[in-house]
Amino acid sequence: MKKLLDSAVLNNISWCGMVGETHGISHILKGNIWGMMSEAPPYYPDLITLSNHTTLKEVMDSIGERNIKSLKDSFASLHLEPYSFRVLFDAEWIFHPPCILGKKIDFNWTTITTKDELTRWNMANGTERIILPSILKKEDVKVFIHENGGRLSGFIAHVGADVVGVSNVFSAEYSDGNIWKEIVRVASTQFPDLYLVGYEREDELRNAISSGWKSLGPLKVWINTVGSE
Repeated sequence: MKKLLDSAVLNNISWCGMVGETHGISHILKGNIWGMMSEAPPYYPDLITLSNHTTLKEVMDSIGERNIKSLKDSFASLHLEPYSFRVLFDAEWIFHPPCILGKKIDFNWTTITTKDELTRWNMANGTERIILPSILKKEDVKVFIHENGGRLSGFIAHVGADVVGVSNVFSAEYSDGNIWKEIVRVASTQFPDLYLVGYEREDELRNAISSGWKSLGPLKVWINTVGSE
C-alpha cells in the first residue's frame, strides 16, 4: 500500500502543478517538498510534502521569507502550530482498483470539450476562477459531467504517477453517495487498468468508503494564521 500511497501523493502534486501552470504559476520540487513559485490558485496549496520523513527544517527553509498561505501535509506527520499555522482540515487518501468492464457501457456521462461546457460545469462546482479552459488541452485530463433533469454531477480524472487521480467531485443527483461507484466505472472506461486515487473528508469520505473505496492514510491541510484571520 505504501507504493500506492506514494503514487497518490505524486499524482496530486502533478495535478496541482498542472492547475498552477494554467494560471501562469511555475513550480519546483526540492528534497521532500514541492511548491508553487508564487501564490497558489484558490483552494490549492502553496507547498506539498512528499514524505512522512519531511522535517520542520525543510518546511521552514522552503517557506523562507515568503508569505505561504497553505501547506498540504501529505502524511499528517508535521506539527506546525508553533510556526503560526493551524489545521484547516483533516482528510484521508483513498483508492479503488480499476473496474473490469466486459463491454462498453453508456453511463450517460460525457466529457467536457468546449469552453462553454466548462463554464457550465464550473458554475455547478463553484470553480469558475480555478479550472481554466486550457486544462481541456491536456490529453491526460478528462472533465466529466452527468445531467439529469437539469441536475449536474461531475468530477475530474487525471493520469499521473501511473494512477488516475479523481478530484473536484460534486453531485446534485447522487445524494446517497453512489456517484463514487459511477466514478470508478466511468474513469475505468477512459483509463483502463489503472488504480484510482484521491482524497476526501467528512461526508464525501464516508460516501466513498461506503461505495467500496478504501483508505490509504491521513493527510492534513494547514493554513498560515498570520494575516488570515
